[in-house]
Amino acid sequence: MKKYFKNIFLFVLSIIFLISCKKLDDNYRQFIDEGETIYIGKADSVIVRGGNHRVEISWLLLSDPKVNSYKLYWNNYRDSTSALVTKTSNIDTVRVLLENMTEGLHHFEIVLYDKMGNHSVPTQTSGRSYGEQYSSFLVNRTFNSAKLINDGDLLLDWVAAEEQLLYSELLYLDTDGNSVKHIVDREAQLDTLKKFPLDGIFKLISAYKPDSIALDTFYSKTEDIRPL
Repeated sequence: MKKYFKNIFLFVLSIIFLISCKKLDDNYRQFIDEGETIYIGKADSVIVRGGNHRVEISWLLLSDPKVNSYKLYWNNYRDSTSALVTKTSNIDTVRVLLENMTEGLHHFEIVLYDKMGNHSVPTQTSGRSYGEQYSSFLVNRTFNSAKLINDGDLLLDWVAAEEQLLYSELLYLDTDGNSVKHIVDREAQLDTLKKFPLDGIFKLISAYKPDSIALDTFYSKTEDIRPL
């Protein structure tokens, strides 16, 4: 009796094994019938540069000579742009400038294609565009003190510049009636305005960049300053 049940058990295991093998074989044949997925080289070393309602996305085309075109998506795939590219024997750079971008953070996806329609693995990146909201927070550089020296020159002791500030620009009429434009470097602390009138006023504006690779320079509002 035990031998009988043992044979039945082995028979059932054999049937299960054959069914499993059949399923694996069917899956394998389906994969072969559909064809192997071919991927091409993806966008490499992506850089996003923000500007005044615009964004530039650039990337490298490295070793894959099959790359023929790209498609760039943003705004949750509601917006896109595409173009052909030329791959040389060197490391090539693709640059895409998007204009009329709303101010704020944007997410992008880059897909490369060959002539047969095979595509790369998507490359995802993010970047910010700037505009009126960013500009509204920019303030002019301030100074700790101002005093006349050398019978008519004005010595200004500037507060340390903010990280994003590039320079400040002053405009005034000197004691000879000449219009003077004076640039204050971001590293300057003590600075002298030559022949500044005792009751004079200078116009002050400061230039900013959101980061070191930003496309555009932004400016604070112009202020009239009476330093004495």
